[in-house]
Amino acid sequence: MNLTKETAMTDKRTDDLSAAYEAVAAKHFSSADQATLDANGYRGMSQPDTSWEALHEEAAQLMKTGNPRSAEAMVFARRWMEKVFEATGGNPALTRKMKAVAREIHQQPAFAAVSRSSNEMMDFVAQAYCAAIAAGIMPKPDEG
Repeated sequence: MNLTKETAMTDKRTDDLSAAYEAVAAKHFSSADQATLDANGYRGMSQPDTSWEALHEEAAQLMKTGNPRSAEAMVFARRWMEKVFEATGGNPALTRKMKAVAREIHQQPAFAAVSRSSNEMMDFVAQAYCAAIAAGIMPKPDEG
């Protein structure tokens, strides 16, 4: 089997992302948390959900406008958070843990070197999400 340079780079990128994610996730997610994520189809970085690529690209474009309170950013934040809630089952505690994992992995050099996401992107989406809640586009989450 001949691997092209692009395939080898993609495999290395996936391996790097997966290793960084697994190390951080193990510190935050209990076995019950991981079972919930698995049951909801979330497989971490070992089997990344390709729909996140489009969300990251759209977030990067919206960040160029610099306005997380725009109607477009708020509608986008709703889609982003619906994707997060899909993985967490809408469980507020698990959603917070997932946010903590994401923030920490963005600080890992192996992850940061190959990821399209960042803490700045998460901050932008969080601001847009808060604006969407204030505008009534999204319900206020339970505190659970």
